Amino acid sequence: MELRMLRYFIAIAEERSLSGAAVRLRIAQPALSRCVRQLEDEMAVILINRHGRGISLTPAGETLYGHARRIVRDVDNVARDVAQYASIVFGHVDMALPPLTGQILAPRIVRRMQAELPHVSLRIIEGISGGVNGLLRTNQVDIGILYDAPRTAELEIRPLVRDRIALLAPAAGSSDLPNPPEPCRVADLADLPLILPSRSNSLRSALERLAATQGVTLQPIVEVDSLVMIKALVEQGVGFGLLAHGTVQPDLQRGAIRAIPIDPEGSLDWNLEIAWRRAPPGSAVEPVIRIILDEVKALARLGYWPEAIPVIS
Repeated sequence: MELRMLRYFIAIAEERSLSGAAVRLRIAQPALSRCVRQLEDEMAVILINRHGRGISLTPAGETLYGHARRIVRDVDNVARDVAQYASIVFGHVDMALPPLTGQILAPRIVRRMQAELPHVSLRIIEGISGGVNGLLRTNQVDIGILYDAPRTAELEIRPLVRDRIALLAPAAGSSDLPNPPEPCRVADLADLPLILPSRSNSLRSALERLAATQGVTLQPIVEVDSLVMIKALVEQGVGFGLLAHGTVQPDLQRGAIRAIPIDPEGSLDWNLEIAWRRAPPGSAVEPVIRIILDEVKALARLGYWPEAIPVIS
């Protein structure tokens, strides 16, 4: 017995006419006759009596009609109750992003998700760009925010903002370090005590490429793969750092360090980008990405990044 057959029988019982039920259901009358015969054969009872004025239900037909209405109503209620979840996004998303960007961006993302995606759980991992890239490549995270993401066939990548690299120095008069010229030329970097990330870091690779174009070799006094530690060493006058404005904006605002621009001919832009693995339809990844893009736009309008480029929609 199929649900469709019960719907047909309900129409026949309520119209008291096969032809009337056929018009109501917009199907051919012979199909309704076959439906009644099949139901009667399955249950081994007579369900309707035919006469000149149409049809009437037998006691067995009246019983089936009552049950059929309840069954169809219950099925329709199930469909209605379940359908309300069609627009609700469920799932889990793992995301990795750089330390300072995470400090500013993560609270905004979490608040938006609590309001708009309450059924999506989120795990946030902090890491420098090289580490974020590694997590993406090994499929340990769904979304990564990083600088200059490597182009691979497995990843979708969209630019977020363009940030400019500056030479970071201790606050004026707070150390015995030499005073580099402003703006600082790439050639001047060779004579400064530099604190740089290790060669596995994407920023270090970009800096090395820039220096090579100027015939300069960078020789750091120490390699540090920690943004917090680089800033601390610069603030305490140990040496100079080379980082993007956006990663040190709060430190610049409170005067803990200062940013010396690099000569425009040798300037280096570092692109903050979002990368993610292609997700199946209905995944929670895409709604989270939309929230991230919205919040990055908002932060750019607030001037968090000195030079922002439009987010690709």
